[in-house]
Amino acid sequence: MKDLLRRALRRGWLMLNRSPADRRDELLAWWDARRGYPRLHDQFRRRLGYDLNLDAPKTMNEKVQWRKIHDRRPLYRTLADKYAVRGYVAKRLGKDRADALFPRLLGVTMRPTEAWLRQFGTPVVFKANHGTGWNVFLRSGDTPDYPAILRQLRGWLRQRYGWRKQEWAYWGITPRIIAEELLLTPDGRVADDIKLWMFKGKCRHLQLDHDRFGSHSEIFMTPDWQPIPMRMRVKGELTEAPRPAQLDQMIAIAEELSRGLDFIRVDFLYTTDRFALNELTVYRGSGLTPFHPRRYDRQLGAMWTLPRRAGQKKAKASAEGRAGKGAGQQ
Repeated sequence: MKDLLRRALRRGWLMLNRSPADRRDELLAWWDARRGYPRLHDQFRRRLGYDLNLDAPKTMNEKVQWRKIHDRRPLYRTLADKYAVRGYVAKRLGKDRADALFPRLLGVTMRPTEAWLRQFGTPVVFKANHGTGWNVFLRSGDTPDYPAILRQLRGWLRQRYGWRKQEWAYWGITPRIIAEELLLTPDGRVADDIKLWMFKGKCRHLQLDHDRFGSHSEIFMTPDWQPIPMRMRVKGELTEAPRPAQLDQMIAIAEELSRGLDFIRVDFLYTTDRFALNELTVYRGSGLTPFHPRRYDRQLGAMWTLPRRAGQKKAKASAEGRAGKGAGQQ
């Protein structure tokens, strides 16, 4: 009874703290689902230039959309939550390995105050756990405007991410603000990203994002570090990049974390002498990012074998049962 009351009070608190825009977006998402997702189909067509096929998805972007609509495993909510995912990693790797793998957790709260922010000094990064791109980076030597930062963080806490694009995994996450160690390169940049595209527990594709919060450029590589002539939305394009010394370790860890998943992107931060796990990405680019050349959308999609939907499994079992019964009667 106490647990039920606690959940009801939590849900009521979340509803009271939601903005009018969030309530509108939730209503639009519900109405779009009731009508067969015409809004999502329109978004997809405008962004990518071709029609979305949810019945027989072939491309990478189509399969991300299929996952949003048809594959709603509770695990995805844990993976999308930048705080709860630490528990998932601890179960897979053990607590000591997980603690050493993530950037050091300095604090977490649902109700940040200016005093709470100030205690961490610099460098530090503040993140909202229930969305993407909601980060505040404070480097050594910065003079933070803590009142402005607090207003921004509280604004994020009042928002709910993912309604507009049907990103289901984010919808039920309890909003929190995380304070983490900020990984920096020797020249003071935020650490680069290396993102491992894992299909059935195997790394098939790598994405390197250089200076993501400055002069952003990217390059795509094979697991044996051969460049792939592909790009996405980033204007800057690297023609070559040194192979990270820790890459083999990253791939081995990504294989452990992605075991049993048909697709997940495992994102690391790295500098010349260190790497750390950043996040596990469930909806890569929200399934709305064009590939250049376009053939890579289909080539990467071919690597991803989607799970059967529950209705498909029942239909197959029923058909097999009827076939077996018929064979027995012959």
